[in-house]
Amino acid sequence: MGRRIVVGNWKMNQSHQEALDLASKVQSACENISEVHVILAPPFVSLIPIRDCLYGSNISLAAQNMFYQESGAYTGEISPLMLKEVCDYVILGHSERRSIFRECNETINKKVIAALKHGIRPILCVGESSRDRQLGDSITAVKLQIEESLQGLSHVGELMVAYEPVWAIGTGESASPEVIDTISSECIRSTLVSLLGDSGKAIPILYGGSVTSLNVAEFLDCDQVDGVLVGGASLDYKQFIDIVNRSQAPA
Repeated sequence: MGRRIVVGNWKMNQSHQEALDLASKVQSACENISEVHVILAPPFVSLIPIRDCLYGSNISLAAQNMFYQESGAYTGEISPLMLKEVCDYVILGHSERRSIFRECNETINKKVIAALKHGIRPILCVGESSRDRQLGDSITAVKLQIEESLQGLSHVGELMVAYEPVWAIGTGESASPEVIDTISSECIRSTLVSLLGDSGKAIPILYGGSVTSLNVAEFLDCDQVDGVLVGGASLDYKQFIDIVNRSQAPA
């Protein structure tokens, strides 16, 4: 396993100044941490100033979403050409994009292809709904999301896959290590290898869904989990840094 990964998804939070202050504090706290790859995903309007704030640091920057067209009459959208000089990563397929904005696997597939074309590394989010869970269809649902989101791709660059069960996001309820082990190994890893061959073995898998400083260690103990995607707790500076510190490999 390489460096563990901690992604902070700030979602639609933080004013311009609040975002800059938080990024600056995270940068200072992570200055001497080399075993964890920290990635921050602020709102679009804060990407450029935070990029400048983080210049020369060991922290990477991600966008929270992206459209698949390069330019055109797409009011309110952000293209990969606009993002490629600002950030290295983009979160795609988050459950909130799927549920609130009705993004389907076909749309997410187009976004993944566009990101890779322009050298932006996708963080692909997948996860089953409460209904899938109740019906015992978790593996089937997640497998389909991966297959359709990566359709037509034989090379995925530095893709990451984040497993975020929808029923665990923002609810305070997280998946058990047993569930995470099952989904990450029997579904996500096996599907990636089936689609991509040996390169699928090296794709980092993250867990997201009510991650806190109190439970992050048990998620990172899961065999196939390489890091975490943190939502609400990433807005709490002290807790986020605690998560980063707890993500360092034991001495």
